[in-house]
Amino acid sequence: MAIPGTQPLAPATGASQPRDKLDVRFQALLAQMEVDQNHWDTLGTKKCYTTALFGSLATDEAGIKVVIKRLLALDPDNSDDDLLEQARLVMVWEACRARTTIETKDRVER
Repeated sequence: MAIPGTQPLAPATGASQPRDKLDVRFQALLAQMEVDQNHWDTLGTKKCYTTALFGSLATDEAGIKVVIKRLLALDPDNSDDDLLEQARLVMVWEACRARTTIETKDRVER
């Protein structure tokens, strides 16, 4: 028998998650690449909400690997799962950079 007030409260249904702050286009890319949703939450907590911001975190693939490792505490050198997650996130980063380039070009041409 539990003592009243000692049981943890169940999370409220519909409670906002950090991932809910991510831009819809960014969420779509993360989902398409099957990135772990815990990493979505980490990105949301760190206020990395948009494709433009994620795409600008590094200027090359080596740089984004360092950023991903640091932001998400991945260890791709010692974990196969982390290596695969890093690869998925690098593909998201590439797509974010491409999308931002196209959107910027479209705005300039208008």
